[in-house]
Amino acid sequence: MKKLDILGSETKVEIMILERLYPESIGSWEGDWVKAALRVEIPGYSVNFLADLRTEEFKEFRDQLAAMNQELEGTASLISIENAIEAKAVIDSLGGIYWEVRTCYPIGTGAVLTFEFDSDQSYLNQLVKELDEVLKEFPVLEHHNDIKGSITSFYRKMRSSENK
Repeated sequence: MKKLDILGSETKVEIMILERLYPESIGSWEGDWVKAALRVEIPGYSVNFLADLRTEEFKEFRDQLAAMNQELEGTASLISIENAIEAKAVIDSLGGIYWEVRTCYPIGTGAVLTFEFDSDQSYLNQLVKELDEVLKEFPVLEHHNDIKGSITSFYRKMRSSENK
């Protein structure tokens, strides 16, 4: 079990990866699904729920955060294919990070919590390290040139462009 924390002043978004949903699967479509416990603590609200996420979502987020941390510019987004969580970070030239986060539970028809907060670059190294640990325990499985993988990739890119 691995976790990652997105931190800010009086704000904590914790994602704890519990297990693979289909540990016997060798394919990327089924095998990359993981069960996660999400916990959000912001002034006045506390949210806890389980969600199914994909390991490639963590990999893309990790790569974007690492580039943002190194270049001190850009954005990084964690976008769940099932809308459980969307977290977008934008860094400014002074190392300040502006976060926009949206959670939804139950998936699709549930309550939506949308909030914003600030943090700074000092949290990025730890977050990238935590994502490395998650991906070490739950690596992205080999992708095959299959129709499901292509559709998933297309859908994720479409959702990402909607959030810009």
